[in-house]
Amino acid sequence: MATYLELVKKTVRKSGAKLEVPTTVVGADGMLQMFVEWVQEAWKDIQLQHLGWHWRVSRDLTLSIAETVATGTVTLTGGAGGSVDDITVNGVSIMSGAEAYAASLANTATNVAANITAHTSTPNYTAAAVGEVITISPAAGLGDSVNGYAVVSSTTTITSTDVNMAGGVDVEDKDEWALPATLEHFDFRTVSVYDSTDDELPIYHVPYHYWRSQLDKLNRATSTKPQCFTVTPDNKLAFYPPPDQAYTVRYDGLLKVEVFDSEDGAGVGTSDALTPTGIESEYHDAIVWKALEYYAMHFEDGAKLQEAQTMFKPYKKYFEERELEDVTIDTTAMYKPVRGGLRYRG
Repeated sequence: MATYLELVKKTVRKSGAKLEVPTTVVGADGMLQMFVEWVQEAWKDIQLQHLGWHWRVSRDLTLSIAETVATGTVTLTGGAGGSVDDITVNGVSIMSGAEAYAASLANTATNVAANITAHTSTPNYTAAAVGEVITISPAAGLGDSVNGYAVVSSTTTITSTDVNMAGGVDVEDKDEWALPATLEHFDFRTVSVYDSTDDELPIYHVPYHYWRSQLDKLNRATSTKPQCFTVTPDNKLAFYPPPDQAYTVRYDGLLKVEVFDSEDGAGVGTSDALTPTGIESEYHDAIVWKALEYYAMHFEDGAKLQEAQTMFKPYKKYFEERELEDVTIDTTAMYKPVRGGLRYRG
């Protein structure tokens, strides 16, 4: 699997330029910066030649319609011995027994979190530790009912601070769900919803202006399985009727073009280890030959340009024969994320 750095190295070598082979793309300047940018643009150019490249077309993407789970925390703040004796939530013990100090507060927090997760209480809780902070979460389905539950830790020698449960939102009280940031187009014709694959049903799209003027003003007190959806200006899905439980939404989409660097030009090389995904490693030289086309055009080197174009052709032929989806991607029936929201292409 060729990395960004390896692709740049190979492009420099094949160009014949009098330039020392780079050891990193990070912070590249001068002539090396140009090679780094040519490789970047070559990979983008290849991806943009067809919308139907299989590595960009994504079938059966899913989005979870679910509650926001409340959390509470216990932070171990000091001590080099002793134990965490117990933690209670709303008066219910969520540990099976004390956990002794284990060489550091971070190790002790990890052991406490594992204890909570392994222990069964009513209601039940799980926990995770990051450093000295133990984050406690209730079992799914409790939504906002646990908000305000007191978190109380009991310790010996070790000191701690507690934060009560908060942030839970019932699924029927959530209005919008965000689409993934990696999505270029969202195909609203393919949307279905289910809570098990046996009851999956398509749901239909309504334009946002109709949603705002009609459906969003209806009585939303009754929740059930959604029958329709809209896409809001800030790239989120909203459903009607409001969901009454956790569901999964299935849809098709077109993923964004993969880039090696930041789009704003602030960083020429951001990571040596980035790799192009979607195409097999034995075809990564396509990126090198496309980059060499840019090199040759920049320096008006006709012979090198002809060589690069000739060497790129077999890769392009292979991609078009083997890497294109069987069906044409119709983006006129999709939403495209733009600055400030999704724009309908129709």
